[in-house]
Amino acid sequence: MFIMIAILLFGGATIKPFIAVMLVGMLSETFTSLFVAAPILVVWDEHSLRRRHAHG
Repeated sequence: MFIMIAILLFGGATIKPFIAVMLVGMLSETFTSLFVAAPILVVWDEHSLRRRHAHG
C-alpha cells in the first residue's frame, strides 16, 4: 500500500489514475473482507465450543 501511495504521489501522469483506482479497490476489499470474515469466525468459534462441550 505504501508503494502505491508513493507511485500516486511521485508517479507519472499516465499511471496516477490506475494507481488511484487500485488503492480504492484495495481499501474497499480490505474492509469488506473484515466485515464478512468476522461474523463467520464468530459462528465457527461458537460451533466448535458447542462441539467440545457435547463430546466431553
